[in-house]
Amino acid sequence: MRRELNDQPATALGYLVLTVAGALAGVALGVALTRAALMRARHAGTGPGGTS
Repeated sequence: MRRELNDQPATALGYLVLTVAGALAGVALGVALTRAALMRARHAGTGPGGTS
């Protein structure tokens, strides 16, 4: 008798790992872009007569 393997748990785990990795990458990208935007705004306001 031939026994077939059920790949559903492995596929679910793979999608879970992919989802978590994508979410973490999105958060890291958002933090990096926010920091870059805030640093640019901060440097733009520190010219002659700047209040920062």
